[in-house]
Amino acid sequence: MDNSDSAEGGQTGEVPKYAGDMPDEDVDHNPDAAPPEPTAPTLDGLSPIPGYQNIGFSGDFLPPPPFEDVVQPPEERKDITNLSVISEDEARQALRLYVGENCCFGKKPVEELTFTELQSSNAFHYELDTYTEARSTEWTFVPYTGGPLDGPENGPAPGPWDIPAQSTTKPCHNCFAVGFIRCWHCHGRGQNRCTSCSGSGKRMDDEEACPFCNGTGKRDCLTCHSKGNVICKICQGHRILKYFIQLTIKWHKHDDNHIVERTSLPDKLVKKVEGQTAFEETYPRVYPIQHFAEQEINNASASLISKHQYSMERILMQRHRVRIVPVTVCRYKWDDTDSDFIVYGLDKKVHAPDYPQQSCFGCSVL
Repeated sequence: MDNSDSAEGGQTGEVPKYAGDMPDEDVDHNPDAAPPEPTAPTLDGLSPIPGYQNIGFSGDFLPPPPFEDVVQPPEERKDITNLSVISEDEARQALRLYVGENCCFGKKPVEELTFTELQSSNAFHYELDTYTEARSTEWTFVPYTGGPLDGPENGPAPGPWDIPAQSTTKPCHNCFAVGFIRCWHCHGRGQNRCTSCSGSGKRMDDEEACPFCNGTGKRDCLTCHSKGNVICKICQGHRILKYFIQLTIKWHKHDDNHIVERTSLPDKLVKKVEGQTAFEETYPRVYPIQHFAEQEINNASASLISKHQYSMERILMQRHRVRIVPVTVCRYKWDDTDSDFIVYGLDKKVHAPDYPQQSCFGCSVL
């Protein structure tokens, strides 16, 4: 990289009086005046760095190096077994706790209902987590205050998936290496028209001299302290900018789920409840499950692992697992009415949208 511009940067000392173009007359004081937007930097004068020829000032994510290892299934995988079923006493106690958590639910059906059937099954929850890293590079700059620069004399720049560390200097594009720009408040004149007397130098009600400007009709510009110049906010008065390629790293966690559940129990409840982790693997790349008795889980594993391939991110680690959640549909009769509720999860949660007494005396359901 060319370091011919690497002259020592530094503060230019006291802000000099502005001597460039300015209005012929003082301008009105404008409390809402804002500094102009800095000019855009260019890549002119920056020698291209091998591997970074197309890098600009807006970060673009770069494809990671290819994953060279061949993904193979583990030599041995444990069998996935089903969970035990619950009894009528356990089902009734689970419903009793559920009703107790709802103050307006009547307790009579819990104690009087007669079970007609307990139908047990298992819901299966497949989870895939993929942890990735994305990298982007862009040219950026900071005020150059002196000191060494990392250039080509230190060797070629590492690739974007290594540690980039080269820099160079350029004159500030915003102030043209002066360190100052014309004050935007007074347009370089160092003073504004007095707002009290509108520049006349006299009080409005008589011919006495205006006490705020001592009869001059002018007041010192407070933005530039009467200099007409303000320090360039890009180089902060150092005149020289240090340019370098900045690496940005972002880490992500991508997660997907697939639920196999064939009762009326909503899938979202299966995700939240306690279950048994029957299978779990963590590798740089996981291999799809193929040995599970429920073929839908095998298919979901293959599909989601295929989905978790990212062209602009490097995969650091993957983890997948199968959770088994016990589900029991409890059918019963109460007050000559047939109904049911579902007990699910190792913590025996209850889903009972049709419970017969959902409001107590004096309460109304809005």
